[in-house]
Amino acid sequence: VLQGGVQLSYAELDADAERWARCLRAHGVSEGMAVGVYLPRSPSLGVALLGIWKAGGCAVLLDGQYPQARLEYVVSDSGMRHVLTQSEMAVGIARGCVRLCMDGEPDGGEGQVLPQLSGQAAACLFYTSGSTGEPKGVVMRHAGLVNYALAMIEELGLCGDERMLQLASVGFDVVLEELLPIWLSGGTVVLDAPAGLVEVEELHGLLARLRISCF
Repeated sequence: VLQGGVQLSYAELDADAERWARCLRAHGVSEGMAVGVYLPRSPSLGVALLGIWKAGGCAVLLDGQYPQARLEYVVSDSGMRHVLTQSEMAVGIARGCVRLCMDGEPDGGEGQVLPQLSGQAAACLFYTSGSTGEPKGVVMRHAGLVNYALAMIEELGLCGDERMLQLASVGFDVVLEELLPIWLSGGTVVLDAPAGLVEVEELHGLLARLRISCF
């Protein structure tokens, strides 16, 4: 994972995720529990996602650009009781939840045993747009995500030299398409996407400068 001058190797990503997983277990997260992720596009996003999975939880990714009413609905409807976030973002979100700030160190967790999950365990919970009524939660399971990622690797011929530019909203399931196939093929996820819409020429320049091979 790479963003600006900050990078995480696979070993660092795994170690950090495991520390946060043990922290989540110490705070009461158990198999199948919804855990919120309220973070900006950053290396911490990958650590949070993997940490939740290692703890046995089901990740609910929250995009800070979404309306407050939608975020509050997702928090309430999902039944989440824990949120991984940052100090500057923690105010005003997921009131009543345990808010664990990833700009600090994970507290506790020593001696916590991490679970072994089946492929049918819930991995993520994403919500529809709600255009036909209230947003509806859709569960994605580990087996389905692995099968989809492996199929993408085969179809696109992905390898360890790939550099994927992560563009999608973290609240949209496409974010998993940008992360999992690259991680499973040994490539690099680049998080230096522009904050908003850009002209085609600017995007071409960005892709060349970052040596992006897919997005």
